[in-house]
Amino acid sequence: MVGLTSFDLIQKSHRLGLIMDLASESDDPAVLEGLDAEAIEILDTLAEHVPDKLDALRAVLLRLESETTLLRDEEKLLASKRHARERAVGRVREYILGLLQGLRDAGQEPKVRTSTNSFWLQTSSKLVGPEDPLLWPRRWQRHTVTPDRKTASEALKAGETEDGFRLEDTEGPRFR
Repeated sequence: MVGLTSFDLIQKSHRLGLIMDLASESDDPAVLEGLDAEAIEILDTLAEHVPDKLDALRAVLLRLESETTLLRDEEKLLASKRHARERAVGRVREYILGLLQGLRDAGQEPKVRTSTNSFWLQTSSKLVGPEDPLLWPRRWQRHTVTPDRKTASEALKAGETEDGFRLEDTEGPRFR
């Protein structure tokens, strides 16, 4: 069989990414099975001739890792843009509030009808308490317990034992 070209690898890696996206959007077992079969076929094709294909698979791996990094960076950028919009929403709400309060302070009814909307002032309650949750009464605190995997691993490596816990070796590929 003739080796895959760089273009073939790029197409297959793009298709593999698309398959992952499609699989995350579907709960249909038949669709997932078909996507899984296609992904396996693509991976098998890429791995068919071990020495040459390992280099090809490395290229695919690096491409997917770079796409992951790119997507993570884009998520941060989008989050930053979302936060900016959220701050803008707060400012616009403050402007609307200021206009309605200004009407009230001027002795007018703080209710305005436009051709498409109605605006008015409404009073609501908001809880105010200490920022530090440890200063809240215990009955008003939530308690979340999470495992400290790093500390547990270090303790087991140092020779400590605990029922139900062990270090398990796994194999993974490396390359230079």
